[in-house]
Amino acid sequence: SRENAPILSSSISSIVAANAMGDSQLINIEAGFVDLSDVASIVTSTSSEGDAGRIELEVDEYINLTGRSVISSGVTPAGNGRAGDITIMASDLSLTQGAQIGSAVLRASEGLAAGQGRAGNIKLDIEQLLNISGTSAQDLALPIQLTPAELQVLAGYSSGIFASTEEGTSGSAGSIEIDAGNLRLADGAVINARTSTDNDGGNIVVTADNVTVIDGGQVITTTRSTGQAGSITLTVPGTATFSGVDSSFATRLADFGENIVNNQGPESGVFANTGSGSTGSGQDIEIAAGDLLLTEGGTLTSRSEGSGPSGNIGIDIDEVLAERNGNI
Repeated sequence: SRENAPILSSSISSIVAANAMGDSQLINIEAGFVDLSDVASIVTSTSSEGDAGRIELEVDEYINLTGRSVISSGVTPAGNGRAGDITIMASDLSLTQGAQIGSAVLRASEGLAAGQGRAGNIKLDIEQLLNISGTSAQDLALPIQLTPAELQVLAGYSSGIFASTEEGTSGSAGSIEIDAGNLRLADGAVINARTSTDNDGGNIVVTADNVTVIDGGQVITTTRSTGQAGSITLTVPGTATFSGVDSSFATRLADFGENIVNNQGPESGVFANTGSGSTGSGQDIEIAAGDLLLTEGGTLTSRSEGSGPSGNIGIDIDEVLAERNGNI
């Protein structure tokens, strides 16, 4: 029936299908610009025995993802292998309305066992602006007709960059490395490396001339199990700004739950945390900046909600540290 039909979308994909054996292959794209919208995707994955292929994009101008579109490499339920690394070079990159770049090992689903393996690493080299903003809780305004069930599947997600292992899987999460002219992270969007297994989470390393994290944007590493969370390193020669809160956070969390809404509260900021019931340790936050501005709820926090220790926070500022209704 239409109610149970899969969502149809445009896709470039290289996959290892269920009950197959072997590796999926590299997807390499060289272009003037890339525009993905309306649930479009570039995907490598494994649902059986084998590794997912790498994804490489080299783009002269811009890459734009919107409307819950994705670039991803993953070990899906019933898969056993490694997710591929994702490497992207462009002048500008924009992710909005729940669009994501991610590498993950996925939890059990629809009677299929959780994936086994490890997530890949993500490396972004963006010459000018990396803009990540919003969530798919907003009206997507897709030009295709979807059932209420299909709309529910697409709703609630933050725009973001993810490297994670989910509950019941095995293997470590990948790392995220970003080199950008300027980074803007806004309106509930996230950069997130998370482990929910016995294996360690990946690190997040950001180098940008200026970083603006506002209205609930967050940089996050988390452990929800016995694995160690990753560290976060920000190097910002100019100004690093953390300000404001996401007014939609409480509603999204109530509607969709923490498996979809991974934000660490509504505040903008940097979070290296351990989850409730976890035993793994948190890791350090290191920030080096020309100016650091924490205003109207902007937060830098290393917090343990489990039995493992939290990490340290190190801050090295050349000129100005301004804290107005912010928190370290």
